[in-house]
Amino acid sequence: SSKSAYQKFGNPNLNPTTSVKYELGIRYKLNRNNVFNVTAYYTDIFDYVQTTTIQGIPRVGSAIFYINLDYARSRGLEGEFRSRMGTYLSGVINGSVALTTTKSASSDIGLLVAQGSINEEPIKETYAQWDRPWQISFNLNFNVPKGKAPRIIGIRLFDDWNLNFRWFGMAGRRYTPVEFNYYQPEDGRPVYTLVQDQSLRYSKLGKSWHWADLSFQKFFMIY
Repeated sequence: SSKSAYQKFGNPNLNPTTSVKYELGIRYKLNRNNVFNVTAYYTDIFDYVQTTTIQGIPRVGSAIFYINLDYARSRGLEGEFRSRMGTYLSGVINGSVALTTTKSASSDIGLLVAQGSINEEPIKETYAQWDRPWQISFNLNFNVPKGKAPRIIGIRLFDDWNLNFRWFGMAGRRYTPVEFNYYQPEDGRPVYTLVQDQSLRYSKLGKSWHWADLSFQKFFMIY
C-alpha cells in the first residue's frame, strides 16, 4: 500500500463529461466581395472530475476518491470578416473573446484541502486554467491562377502561384499570483507562496502568444 496519507483512489463508475452548447449567429453579405458574420455562444459543461474525501469506509475510515462533482461554463463572442480585393487578393480576419469559469480550477481541490495546502474549497466560480480570453488571426492571400498572370509596371509575371501571409495572436496562459512569505535566514532569498484566496486562482494572464507565417507556392504541370 502507499505510504502517502493522502492516497487518491480511482473510480470505475465515473461518467463522461457532457457539454450543452447554445449558439446564435448572424451572417451578413455586405456586397459580392465582403462577408461578415458574428456568433455568440454559451456552453454548460457537466460532470467534471473532482477529488473529495469519503468517510465511513470499512477498514479504511476515509479516503480520497475521484467523482463527477464539478462543472464549468464558457461564454463568448466570435467574429469573422472575409474580403476579396480584386482578381488576385483576398483576406480573412477573425477573432474571439471568451470567459470560462469553473467551481474548481483543479481536479485536486479536495486533495489540497485534505493536505492543508488550501484552507477550503471555493464557493464561487473561478477562472478555468484553460481559459484564453481572446485570440485573433489575420490571413492575406495573393493567388494567381494559371493563364492569368498579372502585369506590374508593364512587366508580365509568371502564373499559377500563391503567396500567403498569416498572423495569429492569443492571450497567454492563466496563472495564480503569489504573495511574499518570508526571507530564508541562510541566504536571504525571498520565499513566495500561492495566494490562499481561492477567488484569485488563475486570475492573472501570462505574456500573450503571437506568431507569423509567410509561404510561397509555385505549381507545375507534370505530363
